Amino acid sequence: MNRTQEIKDGLRDLEAREDIKIIYAIESGSRAWGFESTDSDWDVRFIYVRNPKVYMSCIGKPRDTITLPIDDDLDFHGWDITKTLSLFYSQNPCLMEWLQSDIVYIEPNEAIKWLQDNLKSKFSPRAAIYHYIHMAQGHVDKYLSQDQVKMKRYMYAIRPLMCCRWIWEHNEPAPMNIEDLYPVVSGDAGKAIRDLIEFKKSGVELGLVSKVGILDDYISSELKFFSESVSKADDNRNMGLLKEELNGLMYRTLVNEINL
Repeated sequence: MNRTQEIKDGLRDLEAREDIKIIYAIESGSRAWGFESTDSDWDVRFIYVRNPKVYMSCIGKPRDTITLPIDDDLDFHGWDITKTLSLFYSQNPCLMEWLQSDIVYIEPNEAIKWLQDNLKSKFSPRAAIYHYIHMAQGHVDKYLSQDQVKMKRYMYAIRPLMCCRWIWEHNEPAPMNIEDLYPVVSGDAGKAIRDLIEFKKSGVELGLVSKVGILDDYISSELKFFSESVSKADDNRNMGLLKEELNGLMYRTLVNEINL
């Protein structure tokens, strides 16, 4: 059995075990971003719905996240449709990326297609940049204070900043694949990032690299710029209208996906 079929079978088993319906499933993480290592995990991400009666309960609301323990190199993590729509409203970048993944295990239903179709028109550059700054700063603070760092941690700080720059220049969601982001970083920093990615792709996931001054300078400079400039980014969404649209989408999802 190939890995893709194993993942699809795992998702169907999860549906039966959790009494849910998965309406979208994709690959995220380094494999979807285009810089996986030889032993990278498979980061399977999915969106699901439950029976409508569950959502109507006033006591014992269901959890809105399902995470399975990593088994070998398979990592399953999913969000309930309620959490998904809330994150779309707040412009969570992880969800924005899930909606753009090229590695799809379960095709999107009507609700997910609506989110994909409206990804650009409902996009808030300001909100997305705020999120990406937080992601990058979190990795810097937690993982990049030593003389040697894991390659994945270096990239997990750099890629969000490349996404910030793409959004700043194009006023649209950043693409998933790291190679599509190369144009936003030029000169020595761009070369150093490309070299690091190629090194990561050829090495093992837990490999260490010495700190690279030019990358440290790039990270510091971009964090400073966007922290000072993010308030100037566009945010012209009609939040009231978006809320109504997402509430309607939630209702249609329950009607269409579950036999009432």
